[in-house]
Amino acid sequence: IYTLSLHDALPISAGQAALVALQLLALLVVADRIAGGVVAFQLAMNFYFLPIAVGATPVALSLVPRLARMTGPGQARQFRETYLRGLAFAAFLIVPAATAAAVLARPLAAAIAYGRFGTNGSVELVQAALTGLAVGIIGETLFMVATYACYARHDTTHPLRGMLIQTAVCAAGIGISLQAHGAALLTGLGLSLAAGTLCGAAYLLRHLRRELPGRTHSPWPAVARAAAASVVMAAAAWETAHLINGAVPAAGGHLVAMLAATVVGAGLYLGIQAALRA
Repeated sequence: IYTLSLHDALPISAGQAALVALQLLALLVVADRIAGGVVAFQLAMNFYFLPIAVGATPVALSLVPRLARMTGPGQARQFRETYLRGLAFAAFLIVPAATAAAVLARPLAAAIAYGRFGTNGSVELVQAALTGLAVGIIGETLFMVATYACYARHDTTHPLRGMLIQTAVCAAGIGISLQAHGAALLTGLGLSLAAGTLCGAAYLLRHLRRELPGRTHSPWPAVARAAAASVVMAAAAWETAHLINGAVPAAGGHLVAMLAATVVGAGLYLGIQAALRA
């Protein structure tokens, strides 16, 4: 069942991948309107795709074989339960990553700056792009999990429609962003991609909610726990990075600050989740 599901989805997946590539190309072309914009946006995109590759993709792929075995008569409720638990687990991993990307955009941009791109102006460009992209990490994760849930049901039409919605919203955002200048342009481009992913994800989530009967397990308590723990985590991580940057002003201080902030933030987040018996 798993092999058949993926085989049916391959042509549509190729179309979706083409639309994703088209969005990225358009974003980079517009980012080139300012000096250093392409490099800054590409650096920010690395931190956009990292949590998706580490957190969202494994969760989505691991769901497919299980969900594909739950498409028979009378199994819709079980399918819904498994799918929603997958969403909850993805939120456990992705919400703190998105929060950290938004709150720690400045120290993170300073830590990865290098060579002639290490000036304050260049760091500001990376920060602006990362700030705009941060919420898109959540949108892309929701879209990915919902897409693979649709694939498990042999449904390739709705994921393609969702991607078309995402592309259209992103294109509209890019058009609006053209009115901005400097670092604000990169923030607008990041928000354009983020808005597209959120709209595409909302379409797929709504479709699956209408298709799957009843209310069993809800992912929202898990999302609320992740959000609350992420706020505390981000505050502690930002304070840690700020203190170390002030104490170690050398070039390597930014990297040390981010490593320390990562350790403190991750430890605090996991500690809060453990205390809440997540």
